[in-house]
Amino acid sequence: KLKHLVSTIAELFKDAQPSKFAFEGACRHGVRSSLCLQGWAWRDADAVAATVVSAALNRAGAQRPTWQQGQPEWTEDGFAPIQRTRCINCHGKIVYENERDRRFCSQLCGNTFHARLAARFDLKQTKAEYIARIAAETKHRLAQRERDCDQCAKAFIPTNEHWRTQKFCSTECAWRAQRKHFERGCIQCGALFKPASETSLYCSQSCQTLGSRQLHDRACVQCGTTFRPRKRSSKYCSHPCRDAGMSKPIPVLTCLRCKTEFQPVRHEKRSYCSVECGKFANSNGAFTCEAAE
Repeated sequence: KLKHLVSTIAELFKDAQPSKFAFEGACRHGVRSSLCLQGWAWRDADAVAATVVSAALNRAGAQRPTWQQGQPEWTEDGFAPIQRTRCINCHGKIVYENERDRRFCSQLCGNTFHARLAARFDLKQTKAEYIARIAAETKHRLAQRERDCDQCAKAFIPTNEHWRTQKFCSTECAWRAQRKHFERGCIQCGALFKPASETSLYCSQSCQTLGSRQLHDRACVQCGTTFRPRKRSSKYCSHPCRDAGMSKPIPVLTCLRCKTEFQPVRHEKRSYCSVECGKFANSNGAFTCEAAE
C-alpha cells in the first residue's frame, strides 16, 4: 500500500506546473488528513506523510532549491539581498543593528513567535524534557569530538577551550611527546632504545638489574692500569697504588718568628717551628725576628 501511494504521488509530481513541488503541500496535507481520520496521532501522521511525499519527490526526480534560494530575501547571486522592514510577529518596524538581517523587531517577538508555533503543533516541552534534551545534545556534541591520542593512541574527548587543536589525552602524554630523545645503546646489552629521560642507561628493567650487580672495568687513577673494581668507590688497582695516591708529600713551611724552614709531621697548618716560638708570639704578638730586633 505504501509503494502504491508513493508511485501515485510521484506520477502526479511529474506533471506539476510550474515546478514539481507545486503539489507538495497539498499531497502532504491529504495523506496526513487521511491518516488522522483513521485514528492516527497528528504527529505520527505528519511524519509518515512527510516520508511518503519525500520518497515521491525523489522518484519524480525533483531537485530541491538551496537554502539561500528558499529565503524570502533571496535575489540573484551578486546582488544585494532584500531586507525585511517589518517584524513577522507584530509587523512593527525593524531597526537593523550592525547590518544584521533579522526577522523580529525584538527578542520578545521572537520568543512569542516560537511559542505560538510550539502551541500550534503540540511541540511544548516541560522543564525536565528541556534539560534532558540539552543534556543529550551536549553528550552527542562531545562524542563528535572524540579522537585518538597522538602519544598513547587512547581514545579521549577533549574538553578544554582549545579542543580543536588538542592532540593528547593528558598532560603526561603531552610531556612525553615533547621530550625528543635520540636512540642510545644500552650499557648492559648494547641494544638501541629510546630513553624515557636524559639519565636512562638501560633499555629495560632486567638490564638495569644485571647492570647494578656487576661493575665495569675502569682505569686506576694512580698508574692508569685497567682493572675490575670490587666496589663502586674503588679508584686504585692495588694497595701500593692506593698508598702512593693517598700518601701525599708534606710541604715545607716557614716559621713566622724566626724564619726557619721546617716540615711538620702531619698535614696540618702550622705557623711556628717550635713551641717556644709559638709561646713568644702569643705573648708579644706575631712579629718577625727583624721586627723584634
